[in-house]
Amino acid sequence: NVTSVSEDSIQLVQARLRDYWNYEPGAYQGYNHQTSNNKLLLKLDWNISSKHKMTLRYNMLDAWKDILPHPEAIIGRGPTSFRLPFENSSYRIFNKIHSIVGEVNSMFSTNLSNKLMIGYTAFRDKREPKSAPWPVVDIFDQNGNLAITMGSEMFSTNNRLYQDVFQLTDNLTLYRGNHTLTAGLNFEMFLFDNSFNLFYYPWFTFGSVDEFLANDV
Repeated sequence: NVTSVSEDSIQLVQARLRDYWNYEPGAYQGYNHQTSNNKLLLKLDWNISSKHKMTLRYNMLDAWKDILPHPEAIIGRGPTSFRLPFENSSYRIFNKIHSIVGEVNSMFSTNLSNKLMIGYTAFRDKREPKSAPWPVVDIFDQNGNLAITMGSEMFSTNNRLYQDVFQLTDNLTLYRGNHTLTAGLNFEMFLFDNSFNLFYYPWFTFGSVDEFLANDV
């Protein structure tokens, strides 16, 4: 793919950002996005007695990946055959999960059993712009197409979704011949913390590279 502005123009924009504004936009081509994914599963089985057994499970996920600007939302900033986003206009999304579940199975007699399960799961999802705090800046070409984009990714500043899930289930089962009777309770509680800050930093547009280079405000 070839952008609709020359490499010389892109280099002038990059130099202007670094030298005049003291802002690092990152590379304009040839950069790599990374992914990290760590998982852990632990399980403990304990035969407490001949009548009681316990299982304890722990799951962990700690992952992140770099993502290019959205190709379509609000005129689109992802790379196309005519558009070039600087490296630091991307963002990094983090996904963390910690989950622990305990289960106790009891057989009080041949006719009576109980299953108790208690669990807690914490989800921590958030985004962070790869850019240092900086306005969103878009430069258009002579045909009105967005050609160069830079600055903080506009959907990702202080963007997070934190969730806490608590669960309690207790079932008592009675066996009578061909019949099974179960009585119990189930309790679930969900807590959410959601933050989304569109246009947290200003958004500036320029009709050409020359117009951007001439701006000193």
